[in-house]
Amino acid sequence: MKNINSVKSYLFISAMLISGTVTGCASTTQSYEFVDEDSQVFQESSSYYEKVCNSNQADRGMGCNNLGIYYETGHGIKQSFEEAKNYFEKACTLKYDQGCSNLGVLYFNGMGVDQDKTLAKEYYGRACDLGNQEGCDKYRKLDEKGY
Repeated sequence: MKNINSVKSYLFISAMLISGTVTGCASTTQSYEFVDEDSQVFQESSSYYEKVCNSNQADRGMGCNNLGIYYETGHGIKQSFEEAKNYFEKACTLKYDQGCSNLGVLYFNGMGVDQDKTLAKEYYGRACDLGNQEGCDKYRKLDEKGY
């Protein structure tokens, strides 16, 4: 059962989408998704993230990254590391630091891809270059191990 905050967020997001305004949708969807953990909420918010990801708005990198997380974890949609990788790649290409870092995680752990710590280091480096401290830390650790 949705509480009043999730209903308000749903109405706000729906209004933005109907009016063609997508800017801010990704961050609003984030608050919506964590209000209620039932699968329907995740399914609905994943469709909003997809719209943001495929838009020309400034926050599309966040939308792509967050949709990648849904595919990685299987929240509200069928788990698919291949789809997660595709959305993380798009987010990284759009210079969204967390998308690059998440790609690094996939390659470091071999999640849906061949494990490749050298490639993981490359993506952590990109995340670091974009200001992601976690990416910098993981890059440094892999560099110290000779990757």
